[in-house]
Amino acid sequence: MASISVSKNALLAGIGKSYSDDEMTDVLFDFGLELDEISVEDNEVQYKIDIPANRYDLLCLKGLIYGLRSYIDCVPGKTLESKKTVESVDGVRPEARPYIKMAILKGVNLENGGYSDLINFQDKLHQGLGQNRRLMAIGTHDYDKTTRPYTYTEMHEDEIKFTPLSQSREYTRKELDDLYKTDSKLKDYLNLARKNGMVPVVLDSKKNILSLPPLINSELSKITEKTKNIFIEITGTDLGRVSTAMDLLLHHFSEDTTEIEEILIDNGSEYQEETKKIRITPEIIKKELTLDLTLDTVQTYMKRMMHQVEINSSQTESDWSVDVIPTKLRPDILHQCDIIEDIAIAHGYNNFARTLGNNYTIGKELPINKLAQSLREECARVDYTELFTMALLSTEDYFGFGVDRHIKVKNPKSTECEVLRQHLIPSVLKCLISNQHYQLPIKVFEVSDVGEFTDSDVGVKNSKRLCMGICGRTSSLELLQESFDVVMKRQGFTVEYRNNDSTPFVKGRSCQVLYKGNEIGYLGVLDLNIHVHHKMPYVCSFVEICLNKLIE
Repeated sequence: MASISVSKNALLAGIGKSYSDDEMTDVLFDFGLELDEISVEDNEVQYKIDIPANRYDLLCLKGLIYGLRSYIDCVPGKTLESKKTVESVDGVRPEARPYIKMAILKGVNLENGGYSDLINFQDKLHQGLGQNRRLMAIGTHDYDKTTRPYTYTEMHEDEIKFTPLSQSREYTRKELDDLYKTDSKLKDYLNLARKNGMVPVVLDSKKNILSLPPLINSELSKITEKTKNIFIEITGTDLGRVSTAMDLLLHHFSEDTTEIEEILIDNGSEYQEETKKIRITPEIIKKELTLDLTLDTVQTYMKRMMHQVEINSSQTESDWSVDVIPTKLRPDILHQCDIIEDIAIAHGYNNFARTLGNNYTIGKELPINKLAQSLREECARVDYTELFTMALLSTEDYFGFGVDRHIKVKNPKSTECEVLRQHLIPSVLKCLISNQHYQLPIKVFEVSDVGEFTDSDVGVKNSKRLCMGICGRTSSLELLQESFDVVMKRQGFTVEYRNNDSTPFVKGRSCQVLYKGNEIGYLGVLDLNIHVHHKMPYVCSFVEICLNKLIE
């Protein structure tokens, strides 16, 4: 969750209201925000407001005013009228950062807090939407200090030489590395778009370097409170996020502009997003919110939340169907449930009738969680040590397990966290490898969740499992099986075993675990090739069962 600080007077003037602090707190809370702190700076009351992580459009004063005006007074959204110019942006596109969008705002007013609002909004978008500039980075320049046409290309780092922001002399790229390697804000971006010695650059027609995205802009094109015309360039690796950031900037900071010009790049990929339409009917609203809403009411609610509505069919007040077109400012609207949530916010959570349920219910622990806790206690009683391991693993940890389809993490921070585990054995084995210096045999267990592929719209579900492992100079498979049998019988389960050679176990030393004739897991001695690969000098045996199958 992000937070922004805004002037109370500026906020109230923008929405045209004269709320007290308590009234403002209630309005923000109803809208889904929280007034976290009220302070006084330079004799002016400041509101610190917590913004949900999905509402990028509210991360600046102008965006907050626009959202609240729509919510409070049902003010219709404005339509941007922009001049679209097709230009050829020369140069070979940087492989490490291939996408760019450009636009120009003319006649802007950055005085009276507008400049700081713009800079702070950029920073918030960098952190959230841009994932710390990794997926998207914004550069804003004084348009009058640049010359068109612009070039977006890559240059060898040895050719870089320009005056970076807030500096008084030219720096080479190597000097920039030395300058920013201790800078708390910029050091993390030094190698973000560097690949094989090449770095992306934005140039004007005079070959002046305007920026080195996503690192730093040039002092030459620095904007100030006096700047009237702004050149915006947004680069990134995700074209959708680049386009969203441009939409937000053009919308929020075009209030007093005389002209908006979007530069359409004729030799690049333009983001052609299909118009998203989400079907809403009275039955859906009734099912999810227990509300009987008319068509007019739903149209009003959607207008308050900045969405457009297309009437699909309208027979009576209670028999209608609409397609909701989410505003471009809300990239978080992905599913029908998001629209339902917006309807609930527009209706007002405090306006829902407070009723008791039709059924008398008593809260209690889920059977599978109760079983999991009991198994933990029983495993401890047979002298096994409990583990709590990471749910994310490297694909390398799955060597020899015969898994050809992984649940992958998009853009992992580390190779250690590439995939969501589908079994507990790799996690437990990894722990044993790291603790092989302890007295043998090492007996451990873990009861935890793994991921499983499904045919649902999500594609993956959680499954709770038990894994017991033993590590020693011999396989100790008999000891493991004996302990496992004791644990199962104490829980009232009688399991059977059926010979079965399967990965990742030694041939002839593994079997299926059956309960009431159905397979619930497997037991065996881990394949010696896996031991050799991980440089594990001791023999490991494991049993792993699915608790969901056990209680079905």
